[in-house]
Amino acid sequence: MRIFNIEKTKEIDINDINLNDYRLAEDKLFICSIDEEKTVVYNDDGSITTKFEPAYDKYEDILVCEPLMEEEKNNSLICEKEKRLNQLTQDIIQSIVGEVVPNLENRKSEFIKLHNEIRILKKMSPRKIVVDEV
Repeated sequence: MRIFNIEKTKEIDINDINLNDYRLAEDKLFICSIDEEKTVVYNDDGSITTKFEPAYDKYEDILVCEPLMEEEKNNSLICEKEKRLNQLTQDIIQSIVGEVVPNLENRKSEFIKLHNEIRILKKMSPRKIVVDEV
């Protein structure tokens, strides 16, 4: 399916789109108008039949590249950070139950940093936990 800018005036290559800033939305591109068609059919018995096809417009299904609103960008960023936060949470829980987790201190620091970044993106104040850079 072809991709166009929001005005549908320029085709865009998928590799030129930063999906952190844009989303692809389904749309239709006007191709042409087809006028009413009149078809005359000569029957075997010598009679004439006239068929009319109504006029219609022809469209192509396309995708339109729409800019994301600031809130949508934040939500996308929050989702990415929360995925990583969940991975780090699992690592920390595994260490609590006695498993050996490599680079645990680095993971704890990354957890605190990500947690505060997410809170800021959600318009909340960050926790007052000092991150020890390892």
